[in-house]
Amino acid sequence: MMKKRSLSKFGFGLIAGIFLLQASVCPPGMAQERDTVKIYVMISLAVPGGEKVDPRLGEIHQELKNTFRESSYELLDEVRFDLTLQEQDGKPLPGDAHLYIQYMGMDGGKVNLNLKITQKGSEVLNTNFSISKGGTIIVGGPPYKDGNLVLAVKTAMN
Repeated sequence: MMKKRSLSKFGFGLIAGIFLLQASVCPPGMAQERDTVKIYVMISLAVPGGEKVDPRLGEIHQELKNTFRESSYELLDEVRFDLTLQEQDGKPLPGDAHLYIQYMGMDGGKVNLNLKITQKGSEVLNTNFSISKGGTIIVGGPPYKDGNLVLAVKTAMN
């Protein structure tokens, strides 16, 4: 009877060990599937001279005026990224440009992102930054028409 009980204990330990081993060798992405972030980007055209601001830019109007004084702003587009950890996605920008954003992870409650802009095949911007959940950062972009593209990048966690 004692042998039977030890065999039973050994069998349970073996099964538990196999379960723990399987849990530890799962690909890192599987454990992070719920670790996603939503990124919203407002793409605007800033034209020097003037004070006109597109009313659709209402929530970031003051930030734009503080960052790029004496410019007029027109909202061109709004795009959304839903990214998992280490995932990169891209969206086209006006003027033969392209925006790429990669979610690099969280650090102290802030979202770490890498942002790249290419235009006509050349990289014009490559920067890493941290932003608080729900925060907005303004990024100056490449030339377009009579001004420059300006991106307002905002985060929200899923």
